[in-house]
This record gives sequence, C-alpha cells and structure tokens, in this order.
Amino acid sequence: MADGAVVVVDTGSSAARCLVFDEAGRVVGSSAGSWRYDAPADAPALAREFHLPSLWPELCALFRASLRGASIPASRFCAVAVTGQRQAVVFLDAAGRELYAGPNLDLRAVFEGAQLDDENADAIRAATGRLPSMLFTHAKLRWFREHRPGAYAKISCVLTLPDWVAWKLTGELAAEPSLAVEAGLLEVRTGSWYARPFDDAGIDPDVVRLLPTGEFTGAVRADAARETGLPEGLPVLVAGPDTQCGLLGMGVADADEVGIVAGWSVPLQMVTKAPAFEGDAWTGLFLEGGKGVLECNAGDLGNQQRWLAKMLFGSAKKGLDAMHALAAAAPPGAHGVTALFGHPRMAPANLGMRMGGLLFPAPVTFSEIGRGHVARAQMESAAFTVRANLELLERAAGVRARVVRLGGGMARMPLFGEIVAAVLGRQVGVSAAGNVSALGAYLRATATLGGRSALEEASSSATVRLVTQDPEPIAAAEYEDAYGRWLELAKEMEGWTL
Repeated sequence: MADGAVVVVDTGSSAARCLVFDEAGRVVGSSAGSWRYDAPADAPALAREFHLPSLWPELCALFRASLRGASIPASRFCAVAVTGQRQAVVFLDAAGRELYAGPNLDLRAVFEGAQLDDENADAIRAATGRLPSMLFTHAKLRWFREHRPGAYAKISCVLTLPDWVAWKLTGELAAEPSLAVEAGLLEVRTGSWYARPFDDAGIDPDVVRLLPTGEFTGAVRADAARETGLPEGLPVLVAGPDTQCGLLGMGVADADEVGIVAGWSVPLQMVTKAPAFEGDAWTGLFLEGGKGVLECNAGDLGNQQRWLAKMLFGSAKKGLDAMHALAAAAPPGAHGVTALFGHPRMAPANLGMRMGGLLFPAPVTFSEIGRGHVARAQMESAAFTVRANLELLERAAGVRARVVRLGGGMARMPLFGEIVAAVLGRQVGVSAAGNVSALGAYLRATATLGGRSALEEASSSATVRLVTQDPEPIAAAEYEDAYGRWLELAKEMEGWTL
C-alpha cells in the first residue's frame, strides 16, 4: 500500500494503457488505446514501426484521460511507474529526435539476425542469454546500416520503449537493467552493456545511464507536466519488463515459481536464484535481488484468440465474450475438433512461419460442429501449448515448479483457467486482476517508495488476489490423452511446408 496514488503506464504489445491506483491499491482511473503502426515502404512486409507523429501525443492523451477519471488532487500522487513490451526500442539522434521507434513485432531484421547468428551465435547467447538475434536490437541496427545508412549514421543512443517514456517525462537518458537484457543490450552475467552492437554502430552506450534496479529515473519536468496533466516533480520509476512485472502482479517472486502472463503473447517465466543458462530457454533478470528468470514462450496465443473471435463473430472485442460462452457449453475435447496454430515448444529453430489450422470430424453432415466447438478447441490448443512449454521450462531448470500462476487478458475468461489446470494436471493460481503487468509495476513502485523488497510487497499486498483452480479429474484424464494426440499431430505437421 502506497502513501499516495500511483500512475502506471503499460506500453503493452496490443495497446497502451494508463491506470491510476489509489492509496489502497484500487484502480480508480484508466484509459487505453491501440497502437498506430506504419508499414514502411523500404522495409520487408513484416516490418512495423510506431507512427512517430502520434506516439507521444497519444500517450499524453491517455495520461490526461486516466487522471480525469480518477479525480485525485495533485498533492495525493507519489509516483509514476512505467512498464511495457520488451523488445520495443527507440533510436535517438544527438538532438533527441526519434529516428525510429519499433515494436516487438517488427520483423524487418530476419536476414540480418540470421547473419549475426551465423557469425557468432554461441557468443551472442553467452552474453545476452537469448537467440535468435532477429528479434533484438543488434539485428535492427544492422538493418539500418544496410537500408537506411543516413539515419544509421545519426543514431546517438538506443532506449527501450518504457525507458523512452521515462525520458520523455523526465529528460533523463537512463536504462532499467532487466529491460536492457530483454532488448539484447546488456550482458546478463556481468550487468554491463553488451558492447558489440554499440561498437558496430559507433554508439557510446554510456550516453545512457544504467540505473541500479529499482532506482527512480528522475522527476516529471514542467513541459511533460503540461502535456500529460501529471504533477510536476512527481518521481518516475521504470518498473521493468511487462512480463516480469506480470509475475510480481501474480505474487510470483521467489525461486522455482512460475508465472504465465497470457496476454497478446504467452511467456512462461520461472524465477531463479541467479541468472541461469539452460537448454533452449531464454535467460533474463528478475526485478531485484540478483535473481534471474528462465523463459519459454508459447507464442501469440492471445492474438490468435482475438483473430478467431473476429473471424467467427465479426468483432474481436464483442466476439471474445461470445466465444467464452459458447466454448463453456461445449464438452472437453470439443467433439474432436483440434486446433494447432503454431509450434508447440519454443526453440530458436522453431521460430518462423509454419502451417497451422483446424481439424474436425468429417463428413460435417454427421459431426454437427459449431462455433462453440471451434472456440473451445482454440482454448484447449492454447492450454496444450502452455503445457508443452512448461515441460520444456522445467526440464531446462531441472526442477518442478513449486507454484504455477496464470494472469493476463486470457485469464479473465474463467474457462481458460479451468482448462489450463486440467491440461497441466495441477493446481493453478489464477489472478483476479485485470492487468497483472500494471499491478506489478504499481507494486514495484510502492516497494521502492517504502524501502521494501518486491517479494515483501507482493506477499503483504491485498491487491494480489488469486483464485485457486484445481484440475477437474474427469477433464484432466481426457486431456491427458488428447495432449498426446495433439503432440503427435504437431510433429506430423512439422513436415508441411508453406
């Protein structure tokens, strides 16, 4: 619990959100807006950039809207906390002008990343804890070198998207360590800048101050206060990556605990006592205490669900509620309908385009398959993918998770939590919070303000509310067989080419 209200901005994958938490940790004001993306003509088809002219003005509008909704006097605010998507970066020139702002789904640098990995994949993995390079900053810098040499020559510094938001608010060029790791900018073991991308681009990394974890970046300056409506002088904290903040929002902060943040994508992270390099899992940093995280990622399951809702019902927003109701009426196993929308397990070699789809009993004259069966099959496929990645994660870590918790947008549908528990065959704590990443950022800010650890804050906070979901025995037995068949189908489909 904070001594004042906290404003949280979450620059997530699907949208930007601004929430106001009061002194009791209740959300009393909120606003959200989808990102505007450009598809640049000089880049590959899968390239995406934030629409620079609208990026900051739209964030300012979200600040103002959430503050109006909260109706809290300026004197009662104590901090701003920023979190957000992990591989999104902004390139600035020496005058502070944005040359590029790209989201985590910008895939312009596939070939450049492959070239980097061919040159020295082992050294990159040893330094950054992650592959393939196409997802990270080094490859994007190399793409700029090859395709936009004029802009490339002007790049003076690189910021993650949350650090850029903090810079716009405070004027301070600073980097939060766990976010810098996620963007491939920091060496996991040493905590020092990963020199190679900076050296290749002729950038001095020390232009950006590397902050100790949990330290405030600065305070809201006068011009930012006028633009956002935030009180001038309010302390600004970059709380960390949205996934790690999501762990904290579910009360996951101790070693061998796993959090599943089921939003646009579905990363699974296990907290470790220290950063560990194991198997195909990514290695990252937790928010404090020298702890690490191991990650396997189940892919864009939330985005798949939104796509299916739009396909079935014409609207993703309204369709999700309809999907949930119809799927809940369908039986486990969805009368034989099977969905497979991606590779079941994360591994560097598995990333990329592949075949996916729906299979159902035929002829349809006798199967009576409806939208509810298709909706349930998608949820079951998502849960199977979660299990496959949890098994990979536990195998890499060499331990069985002591705790498994689920949160994020997909977890708002009670049926999904029920299916995940049954597919895993174990108890799952399902978060009741609407946005676990924003809640985690709030908890990180209140821990810093109170001089407490994030674990202490999460353990004592009444805002971390979980519903215990036990596996239903009959469904769990059916899903055990169905999971094996699903894995066999996924393996068979590996040979199918586009």
